[in-house]
Amino acid sequence: MTIGEILKEKREQLGYTQKEVAQKLYVSRQTVSNWEIGKTYPDIEKLLNLSDFYGLSLDELIKEDYRMADKLKRDSYEQKIRVYGFLSEQLSAMILGSILTCVFFGVHFSMLVQIILIIVTFSCLIFLLWRNGLVEKIIR
Repeated sequence: MTIGEILKEKREQLGYTQKEVAQKLYVSRQTVSNWEIGKTYPDIEKLLNLSDFYGLSLDELIKEDYRMADKLKRDSYEQKIRVYGFLSEQLSAMILGSILTCVFFGVHFSMLVQIILIIVTFSCLIFLLWRNGLVEKIIR
């Protein structure tokens, strides 16, 4: 049974219309219809809301629909790619900044000042990651 079939069956069991479900989940009626016919899948936030709304576990919603499980795996992979891309951009900026600092101030630029600049740059990177909620995703 697909996730759409499960959602439609549960909605009909509880006597809700697509419009009523849409209003409770803050989506359009068309979105609910697309989920039920399998045209699109709900995102993870909506899956959690649907799970609570219908009193179903996430296992009941996801595990039977192999395409949905594959989509969630792909989404997770794509998120990791974005995080690693962000990290590589920031690391490149740190390295380039250090090189330009050395070139600008000459080779005689104090090693201590270079180390301080690298530490400050790295701290800014960590702050940006934390602010964007990416630290937790990297740790997992």
